[in-house]
Amino acid sequence: MSIKLVSFKLCPFVHRAATLLQHNQSAYEISYIDLENKPDWFLEISPLGKVPVLCVNGDPLFESIAILEYLDETASHSLHPADPFRKARNRAFVGIIDSLFGANYRLSRAADEAATRAVVEDIQKVFLLLEKEQPGPFFNGAELAFLDVVAAPFFYRLELIRDRLPGIYAPTPAVERWSTNLAQLEAVKAGVVGDFSDLYQNYLAKNQAWISTNTLAAG
Repeated sequence: MSIKLVSFKLCPFVHRAATLLQHNQSAYEISYIDLENKPDWFLEISPLGKVPVLCVNGDPLFESIAILEYLDETASHSLHPADPFRKARNRAFVGIIDSLFGANYRLSRAADEAATRAVVEDIQKVFLLLEKEQPGPFFNGAELAFLDVVAAPFFYRLELIRDRLPGIYAPTPAVERWSTNLAQLEAVKAGVVGDFSDLYQNYLAKNQAWISTNTLAAG
């Protein structure tokens, strides 16, 4: 079987797929495109012109959660909980996790301290929902779960700027432990290019994000 992942170097949704491929120790090829100059061949396989696209024996699959579900179902061991209710509850949290990626996007474009603080407060509201689940070391306990892979790219990016957001985890120590564990996983770190940190900082600077040059006062 040949697996090819079509990617953009900074895309967190591609990072999800790459993390699961790394965790499963799957052989795969990865190619990077410029989202501002999308090649015709990419537009032919991605209905909405978005990454990731996973090509399996040449057949394309799009949308990150669909890709993760396929990779999980074809692996030797599923990362979903065995209990049907727990599995469904984990899936219910996917939308909550996805709201964090939207907040991360807003953070990268917040032009002043007030806008930055507003995004941080929204992130903390989501953290409080997650804190009630008492994740640790992973969302369901000791074993890595599907939802951990879904969340990992957000926390990996947050780790790169958390020193500029003091106190962001203050009300949610369990989420902080969860975040640290995910960001340190080898599969998560191997799911991005080697110079990702520099690329991410340059991305923030290019967007003139306030957080690229400033530190939020603890509040």
